[in-house]
Amino acid sequence: MCKKGKSNCEQVSLDKLAETSPAAIIKLDKEGKIVYANERAEEVLGLERSKITGRSYDDPAWKITDFEGKDFPEDKLPFRRVKDTEEAVDNIRHAIEWPDGERKLLSVNASPLFDSNGNFDGMVSVIEDITDQVKTKEEIRQSKERYQEYFEKTGDAIFVVKMGGEDHGEILEVNSTAESQTGYSREELLDMNIVEDLQLEITDMSKKEANRKLERGETVRYTEKKKRKDGTEYWSEVVVTPLKHEGRRANLSINRDITERRKALEKLEKQKREKSILLKNLPGMAYKSDNDREWKMGFVSDGCEELTGYEPEELVGSSSVSYGELIVEEDREKVWEEVQKHLKEREPFKLEYRINTKTGKLKWVWERGRGIFDENGQLKNLQGIITDVTERKNVEVELKESEKKFRSYVENAPLGVILVDQEGNYLEVNETACKMTGYSEEELLDMNVMDLHPPENIEAMREAMEKLHEKGEMSLDLPYRRKDGTEGHLLLSGVEISENRILGFALDITERKEAEKKLERATFETLQALNRTIEAKDEYTGEHIDRVQKLSVKIGKEVGLSEERLKQLRYASILHDIGKIKVPDSILGKPAELTEDEWEEMEKHPRVGERIVGQVDQLKPAAEIVGQHQEKYDGSGYPAGLRGEEINLEARILAVADAWDAMRTDRPYREALPREEAIRELEENAGNQFDPEIVNIILEMLENDEMDLGLN
Repeated sequence: MCKKGKSNCEQVSLDKLAETSPAAIIKLDKEGKIVYANERAEEVLGLERSKITGRSYDDPAWKITDFEGKDFPEDKLPFRRVKDTEEAVDNIRHAIEWPDGERKLLSVNASPLFDSNGNFDGMVSVIEDITDQVKTKEEIRQSKERYQEYFEKTGDAIFVVKMGGEDHGEILEVNSTAESQTGYSREELLDMNIVEDLQLEITDMSKKEANRKLERGETVRYTEKKKRKDGTEYWSEVVVTPLKHEGRRANLSINRDITERRKALEKLEKQKREKSILLKNLPGMAYKSDNDREWKMGFVSDGCEELTGYEPEELVGSSSVSYGELIVEEDREKVWEEVQKHLKEREPFKLEYRINTKTGKLKWVWERGRGIFDENGQLKNLQGIITDVTERKNVEVELKESEKKFRSYVENAPLGVILVDQEGNYLEVNETACKMTGYSEEELLDMNVMDLHPPENIEAMREAMEKLHEKGEMSLDLPYRRKDGTEGHLLLSGVEISENRILGFALDITERKEAEKKLERATFETLQALNRTIEAKDEYTGEHIDRVQKLSVKIGKEVGLSEERLKQLRYASILHDIGKIKVPDSILGKPAELTEDEWEEMEKHPRVGERIVGQVDQLKPAAEIVGQHQEKYDGSGYPAGLRGEEINLEARILAVADAWDAMRTDRPYREALPREEAIRELEENAGNQFDPEIVNIILEMLENDEMDLGLN
């Protein structure tokens, strides 16, 4: 019993309470110096009480930081806050460092002390070491994160569902894979029942049996068909395990989408059925045999009887006869050596040989097989197929006879007959081809079809070969050069007879071409004579024609026309005004502007000229140019009102050349325009009367002084 007064007794009781407290208790004076520390404070602060007292709370020796090791603000320290506010503070968390370097995490509660006058007189603080508590919480947090990461990132859909009761199957939690697998969002799934809304069918066990096992705490596995949000169905492999979720019974359902695997299995089963059907209907015999000279069979298909006359049971295991005995004796060694050679190289083998059937009939067979090796590289068996090719062999014999006859026909044909590969290399030639070119068979077989043709014809030949590859046939005529240097003309045709074989026929048409040229020259001279008639009617036209054809050809070369198109452009330039033969002299030579009726008559000459020139087959392209040379780029020309690229390119060239010469030449009704004015006319009419690109070309030629036509 305390005998020193009530206050003393209370103080003794408080001291005893402080000493037995599980938390560290310290008392600070109003200057912040620690004046008391209980026994537990030694364990929490890492110092003896004698070294604790006398220190200030913010002594640098404590190395106070936050839990992450960063500086702790001084104004946030418990003593500073209590002194400044004269109010208690709760759960201020900071770390200190013990003298041995160990860091401790503390939770501090503090209250102010006041003297009898109510003035701040210090602070009492309760300090808890929460280092282990914080560490445990962090470990729990990390564990939860790992679990959550597994839960979310696993490739399987995971559902946590209620177990038992009226709401059995109600979905409580899902991962993101469940969303992608079903097509529903997490929010939608959490408002659904997995049994009623997703499940369509389960296999391997009944729903009742599955529920019984789950009630007993067992894990169940089954295959289940479900329905996605879009209505499509899918199969999943399901593992369901009972667990506790937030204090109540639940099931953890892990669902792996096996739709593709199931399809693959169904496909495999289908392939097995098809393979079985195929083997039964196979034209020939599929087999598996040992690699010995007897060719002991481990398996043969149903086609065995039709091929050999023996039932499968008679051949398998060589129970009645070995397959090796069926092979004609003269062929046995060849078959053995060929198979062994391919086995050594681990390559498939193909063989043709003869067998004797059960009835004694001789048959030719074709065999394709390969060795089957285990993981150690040891040969297990041979597998392959053997088919009857007797009929084909008989056909081959007949074909060889026919080939002899055909070769005789080819050798004596009046045409050059050639066989080339896709690159144009000669593979076979007949005697006529040799005589035609002057080369021997050996020389031609070392050449390419391009070697016989002048460089300017190579592109035409290459285009013909491309057409051949596309359509399987081609025909063209072009010049060729014989071994002695003389030139001739060939009519070539070809057909593709296999993937890399082209059969060609060559006819020398040199004489015919010469006759055509003579006819063409005669025709052209006739047309030129008609032009001379026009010259007689219109002196301007004759010299104009000569200048226009030279200028047209120059422009044609600038735009890259081929030789044949340049030739037709030259003819058209010479003959472009031939239609004026139908125009009365009074109009052609009129010194004044033409009347509307006279212009109407004049505008007929392009069509008249086209009809006259078009009567010569070789000049059909030139006739088209003649008919269009008065058309204008903007469609305002005559006779058809064509516009832009509707007008033949050569006609657009001729129109510019014709206009340039007309502007730079004296006419009955006006004098020639000066050079600069004529250029201006071209520039102003580019895009309406003339093709702007052709105008640019002629202007560039003028600038470079390339038009040496007497009109510069």
